[in-house]
Amino acid sequence: MKISYSSEPLEKLKTELLAIGLFEEEPLHADARKLDLALDHAITNVLKAKDFKGESSETYILNTNGKTSAKRVLLVGLGKKKEFEIDTARQAAAITVQTAISHNLTSLAASVFGAGVKGPTSLLAAAIAEGVILGSYSFKTFKSKKKDEGKAIEELTLAYSDKAELAKFKEPTEQARVLSEIINHCRELQNLPPNIATPEYIGKEAEKLANKYKFKATVHDKKGIEKLGFNALLAVNSGSAKEPRFIVLEHRGKSTSGAPICLVGKTITFDSGGLNIKVGDFMTNMKFDKCGGIDVLGTVAAAAALDLPVHVIGLMPATENLPSGSAYKVGDIYTAYNGKTMEIGNTDAEGRVILSDALAYTKTFKPKAVIDLATLTGACSVALGVHAAGLMGNNEKLISKVKDAAAHTGERVWELPMFKEYNDIIKSEVADVKNIGDGTAGTITAAKFLENFIPDDTAWAHLDIAAVAWTEKGKVKPYYGKGATGFGIRLLIELLKNMK
Repeated sequence: MKISYSSEPLEKLKTELLAIGLFEEEPLHADARKLDLALDHAITNVLKAKDFKGESSETYILNTNGKTSAKRVLLVGLGKKKEFEIDTARQAAAITVQTAISHNLTSLAASVFGAGVKGPTSLLAAAIAEGVILGSYSFKTFKSKKKDEGKAIEELTLAYSDKAELAKFKEPTEQARVLSEIINHCRELQNLPPNIATPEYIGKEAEKLANKYKFKATVHDKKGIEKLGFNALLAVNSGSAKEPRFIVLEHRGKSTSGAPICLVGKTITFDSGGLNIKVGDFMTNMKFDKCGGIDVLGTVAAAAALDLPVHVIGLMPATENLPSGSAYKVGDIYTAYNGKTMEIGNTDAEGRVILSDALAYTKTFKPKAVIDLATLTGACSVALGVHAAGLMGNNEKLISKVKDAAAHTGERVWELPMFKEYNDIIKSEVADVKNIGDGTAGTITAAKFLENFIPDDTAWAHLDIAAVAWTEKGKVKPYYGKGATGFGIRLLIELLKNMK
């Protein structure tokens, strides 16, 4: 998508759709008043008639009938002024682009929603660019009939009357464009069905992205995984006819030195539960069990594309979890990469099993920090619903940085406690640790299991994204749509920027 910039008065801006944001129970801002005058007070009349109130996510389209250079004006509600956040602008932008697509338009322009209310206008402009690009994505790859999809938006114009301030938009909005397009590519991978997005396929896609964005990707096949001694990953894979992959990604930015940051992502391309097979609808969305790993891939790709001055390693253990005569079983005991043993109490708690090898393997890179993302527990959905990821870890400074990054990107996280008493719940009588607890504190005990495989004296943060990696209803945030959200990639990029 092309992004252009204009300081022209809104009434003179040529576009198929011009969007302006209006607050609830607030007077029109100066630029909107001039536009309203050109439209013979059409905006004022709509407000007086209460056909549009400015409520959050509310929209109203005005046909300009040639009175302005724009063919249509879209009023977008921003809600109450005191509740405005940068993410409000991002969401309003997504609503704008979805309206444009529904009208088969190819270009749109937007004033800077909420300018002067919160945050620098350049950050608001970047958020609008993100909202437009992320909001334009939908998963329809396998639809044979394309006629009802709407056209693709080819150009976004950001309008702001202050030329000096407008000049500051280009760098952050261009970064937002690059990042958002990579996220949409990753959402496509996350949405792909399991018969296509196998571990082998994911490995090849990682190599393609590495070639495109100039970072390093090493893909280990089953023999390579055996040589590495990843017994836990191989155990989960033992029930599948599809071979596993262990994917190692690396971006080394310019003038970087010292220890890298390691990102680890659960990449279960389909989770049936194994011999503890999922019942009913619980298997329906298990193609999304690879989202953590794809988020890591997207983050490393974006770090390379944006040429971030950081050294980052990405690790993606990839496999299916299926039942068969050779599948791993309840009661099995396996030795992870770091030598610790685990008793299998439930084969449907496989994510933490494959992560054990990958997390332990980070020791070879001597990292200054390890962050993992995983669609790990249904318990996280019960605890936090669909509006936040669970955050746990062993280092307050790192946890604080993750929270700051989440606040900046609008990807909410909520910290859960890691009291030592939770270790008692996953004690095993026959091994060092058990992969399932007693049904209480499920999200926390999963993190406590992972803690056993973090290298000594290494800062670690764990993000349980089970509730936020995809959305079934498409109503969480407008720019998420339905299906994979790409949650975590923007957060991690912001975190990397602050951990140079």
